[in-house]
Parts: sequence; C-alpha cells; structure tokens
Amino acid sequence: FESHLDALISYCDTRKFLDPLDAFKEENSQPFVSWDLEGEKEHPLAFMVIFIAYQALLETLLQDFATARDMDSKELYFQCRDALDGQFTALFEEHRHKWFVDLLFEWQEYEVFVESMLVVARKKSNRTTRK
Repeated sequence: FESHLDALISYCDTRKFLDPLDAFKEENSQPFVSWDLEGEKEHPLAFMVIFIAYQALLETLLQDFATARDMDSKELYFQCRDALDGQFTALFEEHRHKWFVDLLFEWQEYEVFVESMLVVARKKSNRTTRK
C-alpha cells in the first residue's frame, strides 16, 4: 500500500512538478534583482503579487496530482495532518512523512519564497553580468 504522501513525494521530485515552478521563478525574478536584502526594510508590493501567483501555481500542480490519482484533496489533507500529529507512529517517534509535510508548509511561506526568488535573481544577474 502506497500512501498518497509517498506518491506526492515522488511527484514533487519530477520535472512535471519542478519545471513549471522553476520557469515561474525565472520569469518573475526581475523585481528581485535590484532589491537590497540588507538595506531595505519593506518589500515592494510586487513581491506579494508574485507570491500569490506562485501559490496559485503550486496549488494547481498539487490539484493536478490529486486529480490524476482520482482522490479528494481532503484525503491528502488528512494524511498531512496525521503526519504532523504523529498518528500511527510509536510513542515519541516522528511520522515518516513529517519532514515532507513541513516542506509543503514551507513552500507556502512568504519569507521562504522571497529568499528563493532572491537566489534565482542573483543567479540570473550573474549570468547576464558575465555575458
């Protein structure tokens, strides 16, 4: 028996999942190129607009996974909740999928998103500087 989380972990490591996210970041990195992480305190509104679009893309990709497996997204939610709560594990042990559910939540965090966009922007800036 393969849980939905096992399948989702595999799916999230495929080009079908990663390529659209990578392309999105590459296409939307320009506003992050000139932003000074240390000097500026407030993020431009454009960052939040891009983050909301990123969340929508991530949600679409996860929904595509659920649809392909002919599953209700509530089933996946309950498996994620069980992993976080340590359901079906021995006392004082961590659920084997908790790390992944934590990662799923991390992908939804604005600060983590901005950090990843800054990395993409710096790489893009370095590529154009060398040309």
